[in-house]
Amino acid sequence: MLNLWLIECKIKKQYLPQIKLAHKKRDYKTANELQEKYNWELLEIEEARKSILQDKLIKKARSLTLPIPTQAMKKDHEGDYEDENENWYFGSFGEFLLKDHALTNLRREINREIKESRELWIPIISVLTALIGATAALSSIWLTWFSKP
Repeated sequence: MLNLWLIECKIKKQYLPQIKLAHKKRDYKTANELQEKYNWELLEIEEARKSILQDKLIKKARSLTLPIPTQAMKKDHEGDYEDENENWYFGSFGEFLLKDHALTNLRREINREIKESRELWIPIISVLTALIGATAALSSIWLTWFSKP
């Protein structure tokens, strides 16, 4: 992620002064071309970030044995596969990416599963803590009463 941030900073340093200069010179055609190139480069970085996040979430979901949205693409009327379905889309740089709502749902399911597993252990830990405290208290009383003066 740090690498992507550095690349983004480099792109901003490269394009933004040129765009500003083109606007200052009232060369709007060049400014628009530079803006399009800048936006395209930022899209590539954003999709790379999304891909990294998606891979982490899918790995976590698999470790928790949660279902992952299906990636099956349907054929259109010409027999070609569509570029997207309800959960996935084909990114600008040749990779299938989860749509925002699917990422949100997957993250929500992961958090719910983690919360449920923690809630299972809380009563057990509470009982163990109480038993340890009671044992310490009883041993203190025992030692106080039966210790030789």
